[in-house]
Amino acid sequence: MLDDIKSYGEVFKEMRVNKGISKKEACAGVCSELTLCHFESGKNNLSLRKFFRLLKNIDVLGKKYFDAFNSYRDKVKTNADDNKFPLDYHSSLIKKWPQVKKWPQESCKC
Repeated sequence: MLDDIKSYGEVFKEMRVNKGISKKEACAGVCSELTLCHFESGKNNLSLRKFFRLLKNIDVLGKKYFDAFNSYRDKVKTNADDNKFPLDYHSSLIKKWPQVKKWPQESCKC
């Protein structure tokens, strides 16, 4: 069931697209479009600093983002076997959020 949970990037992309903001606008001054593409597709995570700068670029407060993320997670949890879904899923991910590594320059197919 955990495989059904969207990554932080997938939820970010959903919010960005719903606001009509391009990748170029969202990542301006924060990261490359390729890095954003990898984040939104769940291939990598970002530092919290970059993540919150991206949220600022799409005019979303951190609380609003995490409320949306938790709301989605709670919908998945409702349909899941409680023994297979850790209750501290969200907080454990935040604590383990790795720094972004340099990605090789390649074309983005997102």
